[in-house]
Amino acid sequence: MREREPMTQTMDVSHVRQDFKDVLSSVSERRTRVLIEEQGKPVAGIVSAEDLARLNQLDAQWDEDWRVFDDIHARNLDKTAEEVERDVAEALSAVSAQARREAKRRSPR
Repeated sequence: MREREPMTQTMDVSHVRQDFKDVLSSVSERRTRVLIEEQGKPVAGIVSAEDLARLNQLDAQWDEDWRVFDDIHARNLDKTAEEVERDVAEALSAVSAQARREAKRRSPR
């Protein structure tokens, strides 16, 4: 089980500059995440290295999950709606079969 996520603290950029050492310490110890605002608008965030690694992993997984749609689109630029529908159905079937295989592999025996 993952540990509890740190709270998110909103800070003005001038305050972050002034207390950067303390802010960095709080973030690196996973006590907080910081949303930095400039003139009341969110402009950046400071997160722990662990949070950034997880964000990068989520981005990579998102790209992998959605790549199938890019592939379908590229294959079907000159196809009719019926041909596209058939291609999508085949792709969904393949993705579902892979998900079932992965679930079976992960399940305890």
